[in-house]
Amino acid sequence: MNLNHLSDKELIQYADKHTEDPLVRRLVDILMARTEGLVTELIEAGMHSVEWTFEYDHMVYSPKDYIEHLLKQISYTEDDLWVAQGELRDRIDDLKKLEARTVLEFMAELKKTIERADAERDQARQERDHARNSEHNMKSKMKVWRALTEDTTR
Repeated sequence: MNLNHLSDKELIQYADKHTEDPLVRRLVDILMARTEGLVTELIEAGMHSVEWTFEYDHMVYSPKDYIEHLLKQISYTEDDLWVAQGELRDRIDDLKKLEARTVLEFMAELKKTIERADAERDQARQERDHARNSEHNMKSKMKVWRALTEDTTR
């Protein structure tokens, strides 16, 4: 009998039904377990059991295409992870630099801040004194003006 026209699955099923040879039986058992195990695992992973396709984000993929899609997703995720790890290393380096600041550096920075605040305070006092002097001058001028206007109205 010529069995060349049968598919692999059909040939395994034919050998399963029509042979009693222990070697052939063992090979059939191995091939059936391997084929059915793989398909079962794909179905458990989300493959449609009749159409043998995967659906993801409203797209239909063959098992090969779906595996390639997943591999690309893994690659993108690994790239994102690499970038995030680089940023984390940078932040850790920044933190180490801040930890390495000595007390003297901190005190010097604090002293500069105090000096700036003192200078701003002195500037504000000068402006206040200038405003008071201007107000005093204006009041004096107003008194003189009133005195002059009272003398001319009498």
